Amino acid sequence: MEPIAVGVYGATHPHSRGYLQTLQILTEVEKVSLFDPEEGAVRQSAADFPMVAPADSLESILQDPSLPVVMIFRPNRENAQAVLRALEAGKHVFTEKPAARSAEEMRAVADAAARTGRAFTVCYPWRYNPIAVDIQSMIRQGLLGRLVSFEARMLTNQVRFRNPSHWLFSREESGGGILSWLACHWIDLLRFLFDSEVTSVCARAVKQFDEAITVEDTGCMILSFANGAVGTLRAAYSLPEGYDTYIGIEGTMGRIAWDPNENASFRIQTMDARWGAAPAREMRYTFAKAPAYADMWGLNFVRDFLHAAIGGKPYAVRAEDAFKTLQVIDAAYRASETGGEVRL
Repeated sequence: MEPIAVGVYGATHPHSRGYLQTLQILTEVEKVSLFDPEEGAVRQSAADFPMVAPADSLESILQDPSLPVVMIFRPNRENAQAVLRALEAGKHVFTEKPAARSAEEMRAVADAAARTGRAFTVCYPWRYNPIAVDIQSMIRQGLLGRLVSFEARMLTNQVRFRNPSHWLFSREESGGGILSWLACHWIDLLRFLFDSEVTSVCARAVKQFDEAITVEDTGCMILSFANGAVGTLRAAYSLPEGYDTYIGIEGTMGRIAWDPNENASFRIQTMDARWGAAPAREMRYTFAKAPAYADMWGLNFVRDFLHAAIGGKPYAVRAEDAFKTLQVIDAAYRASETGGEVRL
């Protein structure tokens, strides 16, 4: 693949800088044309990243034939419409999760991606984490037997330490709180690990802390999958600092326990005869580091999308994946409001 120029719309998104760092070190990218309504943020990005050149407007990016790929990082209220404009302009589009405020907004994006034939992805890079890839392989091999239950946890620091006035904590701007912004990662990851879709949701989404925000800071879901697995996903802005994460999966033949935040090992126990000589194992990993969003595996996620956009190669996350994840989140909000179960 010859190096290409990439358009970027959004310099103030919480993850914009990480993606600019990624683009800066990718050999597939020779130039970045960046626009954001906040001119100061563009100037700062251009000063920090030599390949970044300021653009006059989103329209100038969309009309520039030298920019086949556009990355869009805007508040959720604006994001889906900006993605639609880019797809209709013939651009391949990479955007940040959850990509829209609701499944309805995301459905329009998915329809446009199918109609235009453009490559489109939402950044759910955990599918590229080497541990996640190996766990999926072990489940596919049948080492856990038939999946029966799971527990997933995504806890992080409280809203008071995260700027409560940020658009992330406005329902109008973001569409939701912790479930929309962070639990979405685990919803997509569980779908990937299980090769299965969520069929029903029970949930509570509530505000437990004192900050004046209009989204939930605490949520808990009970998810049922088409493969029969039933389990919980708990997420909250509840810690003094840092992250507390966990994914545990149980089947009729074994179990897996993984702390993704620790990110260097997981444990597996199996009754499968193929592992009879060592039925309980701890797998340890040494991860390659990179000055990019989500280190080397995040870098590879972006690189593979560029090769898909320009060279037609397969890529991991499609518009339908982002739509299905938002369907689950929307169902969680409905279930919380009604106190009942929502079937998908």
